[in-house]
Amino acid sequence: MSTRRVLSAILFADISGYTAMMQEDEKKALRLIARFKKVIERETIAYEGRVIQYYGDGCLLSFVSAVRATECAIAIQKEFLADPVVPVRIGLHLGDILFRNESAFGNGVNVASRIESMGLPGSVLVSKTIRDLISNNDFKLKSMGEFLFKNVKEPLEVFAVEEDGFMMPSRDEMVLRMKAGKKKGFNRKWLIAASAAILIVAFILYKVLSAEKKAYVLPEDLRDKPVAIMSFENMTKNKGLDIVGLMAKDWINNGLLEAGENVIIPKRGEYDDLETEKSRSVSIPEGVEVVVKGRFYIPAENQLAITAEIVNANTDKVLASVKPVINHVDSVISILHDLEEQVVGCWIPGGYTNQNSPPPLEVYQEYIQGLFLERTSPKYAQKYFEKVTEMYPSFNKPYLELLDISIRASQKTITDSLISILKTKESSFSEYEMSVWNELKEKAIADTTVQE
Repeated sequence: MSTRRVLSAILFADISGYTAMMQEDEKKALRLIARFKKVIERETIAYEGRVIQYYGDGCLLSFVSAVRATECAIAIQKEFLADPVVPVRIGLHLGDILFRNESAFGNGVNVASRIESMGLPGSVLVSKTIRDLISNNDFKLKSMGEFLFKNVKEPLEVFAVEEDGFMMPSRDEMVLRMKAGKKKGFNRKWLIAASAAILIVAFILYKVLSAEKKAYVLPEDLRDKPVAIMSFENMTKNKGLDIVGLMAKDWINNGLLEAGENVIIPKRGEYDDLETEKSRSVSIPEGVEVVVKGRFYIPAENQLAITAEIVNANTDKVLASVKPVINHVDSVISILHDLEEQVVGCWIPGGYTNQNSPPPLEVYQEYIQGLFLERTSPKYAQKYFEKVTEMYPSFNKPYLELLDISIRASQKTITDSLISILKTKESSFSEYEMSVWNELKEKAIADTTVQE
């Protein structure tokens, strides 16, 4: 049994969420894996590399040059970010590859695999070893900090390649993925049950450590700045989850308003759609100095993760990041509640706890649709809000939206009816809801006076 050792620039590429894709749409998944292999083989040859091994939804490549390996990684990722998008993570490291009986292994291979697994779909991560070898070339890299890898004595710094359209994971996301991400074998794949168990253990550990760790609070001068929330970016490739981005925006808005912070939000009835939200210059209201933005993605099968950053609106500098919140994909409401407490807690010394949770998912979806239509089609928005009040009468905000629409449309009979209903609900109003209620009552009285 002969063993051959080769020092190489090692590139790992992996399709994120491929197992879930196969279960959801097998034909689509097979088309993506065919595209994956076609691009990999074409670009590897173009950059003088070699495909060492495929392992289902990923591959191991080697290059004699760190520069060529990095160029290939960038070319591959740009290709996969174009339609049809293939959600691929890429990691690079310099180390030994050991060959024995057509199998490839070695510590360098393992480190490259772990670096790749710490990324997000659309990212390219490289080790400091690679960075040092390519530092004289025109690559834009951002340090993500040092990480301790198994069987490596010293912590190893990891860098993210900065290119237009490439994803930049936060350090917290990388730490969590390092604990929870699956390890790749080259002779076998981990059993799904083992992967799930690791994820659950890591998540429990994360929750315990998070509870013990003192929450980060923004400096006082930043807490006083006008703030706006953007819709969260959907990185799951599931268009059906787009609504979660607007729900995250709305619920964090709600929390900051309840906490009495200086939140600048679109006027009632001017709720941006997702396409508008993608343009930062259009989405950020005038006067805003601090922005909350985030993203959500699938870290493992049947799991949903969401994270947020607090950013300087003028410089795009990240002021703070919150820990990723991970739960079952069916637990969106719980995820939003936990996320809101983390984000709003950055403004509240001593921490922030919201005793209320968002309404059930199917109710909140209808409510968000109403907000989306309120500016352009108030009559249709009215129908959504009415449906929400029937589905979940204890949710106060749709009643307030209905009252605002009826006042603006001079629908006196409907306005009087809603005022009567809302008077019976006053005891359940939050502080912010009470302020909106008082404002709308004054508008209703003024409107009646004008009509008379």
